[in-house]
Amino acid sequence: DRLLAARRAFAEGLPAELRGAVEFYDFERYNSAATVQDNMLFGRLVYGQAQAAQRIYRMVFEVVRELNLKTQVLSVGLEHNVGTGGRRLTAVQRQRVALVRAMLRRPRILILNNALAPMESALQARLAQALRREMKDRALVLMTENAALAPGFAEAAVMKAGRIVEHGPVARLARPGSALAEFGVTAPAE
Repeated sequence: DRLLAARRAFAEGLPAELRGAVEFYDFERYNSAATVQDNMLFGRLVYGQAQAAQRIYRMVFEVVRELNLKTQVLSVGLEHNVGTGGRRLTAVQRQRVALVRAMLRRPRILILNNALAPMESALQARLAQALRREMKDRALVLMTENAALAPGFAEAAVMKAGRIVEHGPVARLARPGSALAEFGVTAPAE
């Protein structure tokens, strides 16, 4: 209560020439200093709970879908100031933008060097699957430290100390005793 009272006192006591320098949350208007999601939630997420961000994102997405607001939300999001070179974006957001830009070019060969590294494992798996689907009938080379992504690919190469120690079909490389199996990857069921 005391913090909220201090917030109100600060807002009311702010000199007129500085009122545009601070963006306060107001139920009646959009806060341009916050993200679309933060505006919808009327604040920021607290990251103290496992998988909270993903669950909240799914809930927000479901509400947007139910209210048929996807086009409006996307248009607001596309107007968001991301800073020079995307500096106001997170590392994950910058990486997603880079992936989208690469895919828009529809390359015959796409080589990604640890491009999924800033993302959590579940997102890496979803993006790798989407990339494989999008690059069907074209060449996709994915260099990654996440060996769990290998089973989705036909071929793999395992490197140790900067040298390729094994390469070939993932099904063969994931058999017990192989270099890929050392990383906990198992051969897909035949």
